[in-house]
Amino acid sequence: MQGLRVYISAIAGTEAQTKPEVFYSRRGEGPYYRWHYATEDGRWRSSRVRLDLVPDSLRTAQKAVPAALRTELLEHYLD
Repeated sequence: MQGLRVYISAIAGTEAQTKPEVFYSRRGEGPYYRWHYATEDGRWRSSRVRLDLVPDSLRTAQKAVPAALRTELLEHYLD
């Protein structure tokens, strides 16, 4: 997917060997989306995030993205 970046909070990433529960995505100069896993229905859910609410300390997380979230991202960002 061209221009797609996935992030986690750098603060969350400093905790000892924990899996990130919240991811952020952005394609090109488009809006940010916040992704979290909804255990009640077993799916990743997204919501658009206002720029002033995006955490200041994000770091890329391409390798930490779970397979199910990758699938949701592909569906969300269909060309």
